[in-house]
Amino acid sequence: MSPAELARGLDHRFETLAGGRRGAVQRRQTLRAAIDWSYDLLTEPERRLLARMSVFAGGCTRESAEAVCAGDPIDASRSFSLLSTLVDRSLVVVERGDPATRYRLLETIREYGEERLAEHGETDAVRRRHAEHYDAYARRLYEKARGPEEPEALRLLGAERENLLAAMASAVDSGDVDVALRLLTARGGMVFWFNLQRLPVDALRLKGVAEHPFYPRALVTAACYAVLSGDARGWEELADAALSAAERLAEPDPVVGYLLQWARARMAQYLGLEAASAAHAVAAAEIARSAGLLPELASQLGAAGIALAGSGGSDRAEPLAREALALARQLGAPSLIASALKGLASVLVSVDPEQASRAFREGMQVASVLTDPDPVLGGTAYIAAQLGDWDVVLKFLPDAIRGFQWLGDRPNQAGQFNLVARAIAPIDPETAALLQGAVRRLVATLRAPRPGPAPTPTDRALGARPDDGAPGGEGGFITALRQETSRILHEALGRTRLSELRAEGAALDDDVVVTMALDAIAKARAGALV
Repeated sequence: MSPAELARGLDHRFETLAGGRRGAVQRRQTLRAAIDWSYDLLTEPERRLLARMSVFAGGCTRESAEAVCAGDPIDASRSFSLLSTLVDRSLVVVERGDPATRYRLLETIREYGEERLAEHGETDAVRRRHAEHYDAYARRLYEKARGPEEPEALRLLGAERENLLAAMASAVDSGDVDVALRLLTARGGMVFWFNLQRLPVDALRLKGVAEHPFYPRALVTAACYAVLSGDARGWEELADAALSAAERLAEPDPVVGYLLQWARARMAQYLGLEAASAAHAVAAAEIARSAGLLPELASQLGAAGIALAGSGGSDRAEPLAREALALARQLGAPSLIASALKGLASVLVSVDPEQASRAFREGMQVASVLTDPDPVLGGTAYIAAQLGDWDVVLKFLPDAIRGFQWLGDRPNQAGQFNLVARAIAPIDPETAALLQGAVRRLVATLRAPRPGPAPTPTDRALGARPDDGAPGGEGGFITALRQETSRILHEALGRTRLSELRAEGAALDDDVVVTMALDAIAKARAGALV
């Protein structure tokens, strides 16, 4: 078998191991016989528990195993005793750690359990129970994450990422519209889905989806994913469809309106249009205020302040940033407080650098309690660069670059590459020039014109687009930074060599560019910084 064929075959390893040399066949038969022997020694409730546990991806907690696997012939009160027996027989592996002890099947055992589950005719029912359990689990933890319990809630959610993805995929594959849309539209769901474009799109193609009450939310959520991946042409179609679907509802859904304004603000921000971004962020904040969505209100007040500061409206920006911080402190969620402090620092950096630095340092301290602070403090490196603290810039950039790569957030990724290029330009101008070329390609993709002669509503709202250089969150600053980088590179390389390297960088694959940027940061941190 070729490597690709072997990789596909690993999904069904018992069948894959059945071929090949005689010794391999014998080993496969010995492995199967050993598992059969262990399985035959189990009681019927133990066998069913083993089979039902095959639906979990990445293991599960005791509570989840009981919730999903209990039911005839498994008595819920005895489920932990049965689970302990499977552990004693080495059929279930125990992983003790933070945030909770987890139980999982080795992959070969899990596939064996899938076969047994199918033999009992329980596959669809147990998978649906699994999906419903994790939908409720995620919603419950997301509500906790909107307040002081956020760090623990996010750790628990992060531990279940694979199960949440499996639940979504299972709902889509089985055509379960209700579970798929409930998972897709959970307000915390964007943490898990938007780097996997197929799942939202496939959910929107399910039979009967247009009649579901969550359909408008699902459409606008998919539109947000398109924005986050820098799809300037695709998101508007989904947004228009969401508006049309929302008009059919008897009661307007404020979440749909909020997310539409959020998406427009983010797209304008990516395009370096700070005034338009501020207008949409203010509109999103007012919708959130009217609907009582207080965490969303705090977030958008801060975003509006940052955008106004970038467009020259600093007199209006500071009151919004301070209101965002006051509300965030009242709610108590560390991510909101850290983001609000970051926003205040961004607003103050050009008018009161000392106060901005204090807010910035406090924001980093608050974010330190989070297990994954990079999405929260996505602008940390920008503010540190504005404060001239390149040690902090290069300290935060690696995790931010990896995070945006995993999330598929290409606009913010382009902004991070601009920061790397400026940081290394004096000491590694050739790599900086390659990164500038990669950024130009990312920006060109983001700003590709939508087919058709008529401007879209967002085109009209955003107005004319500036030329390149400002995606990634702090448009005016990034444009100025890129110009400064270009000046350094012109002096170091000359116009001809700079153009050659930029063209070479524009042709590089995204993953290659990420690796190149991370390597350049490591070298810069090991030596003299700018």
